[in-house]
Amino acid sequence: GCDLPSYQGTLELVRTDMTALASWQPQQETLVQLHLRREAQHLHLDARLQPLASDLVGQGEVWLQDLQLEPLAPLLGLAGIEQPQGAVQLQGHWQLTRAASGLLQLGWQGRVQLAALALRQAELALGPLDLDWQGQLRLQQSPESLQLQLDGPLRLDRFALNEAAAGLQLRQQGFSWQGQLELKQTAQRLELNLIGDLALAALDLALPKADLQLQQQGLHWQGSAQLLPGELPDAGRQLRLAGRLRLPQLELRAGQQHLQAQLRQLELHTEMQLPLEQPQLLQLTADLTLGPVQLRDQRDGALLSGWQRLRLESVRLQDETVQLGPLRIEGLEALRLAGASAAAVLQCRQLQLDELSWWGQRPELAVGPVLIDGLQLALERPADGPFNLQAWQQRLQSLGESTPAGSSAATPQHASPEDEPAATA
Repeated sequence: GCDLPSYQGTLELVRTDMTALASWQPQQETLVQLHLRREAQHLHLDARLQPLASDLVGQGEVWLQDLQLEPLAPLLGLAGIEQPQGAVQLQGHWQLTRAASGLLQLGWQGRVQLAALALRQAELALGPLDLDWQGQLRLQQSPESLQLQLDGPLRLDRFALNEAAAGLQLRQQGFSWQGQLELKQTAQRLELNLIGDLALAALDLALPKADLQLQQQGLHWQGSAQLLPGELPDAGRQLRLAGRLRLPQLELRAGQQHLQAQLRQLELHTEMQLPLEQPQLLQLTADLTLGPVQLRDQRDGALLSGWQRLRLESVRLQDETVQLGPLRIEGLEALRLAGASAAAVLQCRQLQLDELSWWGQRPELAVGPVLIDGLQLALERPADGPFNLQAWQQRLQSLGESTPAGSSAATPQHASPEDEPAATA
């Protein structure tokens, strides 16, 4: 035999009502009212049911207040969930039809809230998580197909995830989604449509085993994504993406390579079609603005490369042909030691490329007119040392030599405030 999960506590039946039923009237409705209470936790259910009909039909209102997950640990343990914490609240209207043929239809309109949710499953730790969703759900499922529609605003005020095997640590704040999701699935086809507006105030992703860390602030995406079945019998699935992405700030640190990348003010307009079974047939158009950008040596803050602003008006990729341009880079510089007085080995006020394209498996390259304005190359040699370009060559070679995570061989130093890029609108 097996031990069934147990639940300990006082559950109070506050109220229950049910109107009479006649067995000779299978289509007759009955009204059900139920109110259960355990301390500050309440469940209210008002329903209209046809329990004797061949097709189960019901609708009503449900209100669940402050359901604590911790007392449900024995039951959740059957699914491998450990140490559950937090509370669940929901309030809304539901509709349910279960036909004798096996067709299930479910509808929901209301609000669902999760407060301080936390749990563990194997090496995965989730939480704390605060979620608030107010919207509609429509589900239709048969033995042959599944259709799901979701719409309404979703807010995830905080979210944390730790995965021990990969050493993954994820923290996010201020996630919001306003849009619609539609899913259609059969044994042969899968179709997914997603359209809406997504915002993420802050994200911190760390992989301590690889000594990698990524931080972003203010991400905003507005657009659509589609996963479509092939339009022809022999065509595979396609992923289509269209929209606008804004990212005010992104920072990446790769400790083993001593690299630190800082990105400000990314704006991307893009359309993409990707055949998943034939990714080489990718079709892409994009318009990109980016900058300031800096790539630094973590050991002392020296600038490896960077620019104030990059503007790429068009990117086209189709049939193994790539076309770029016009491309304009302003305030380009490379190889500058930390400190406001240090001079860069390479500086360029503006670099403009009207067109760049290449095609074929054995690339053929075509370059349009190029404009270079304000180019400076500084080669310096102290009396007792090599040229600065030789010193930089030795430094760049050492960047590829990984240092074990947690090693104190190199202590990161940040550049002085006057050396930091100013964010541009």
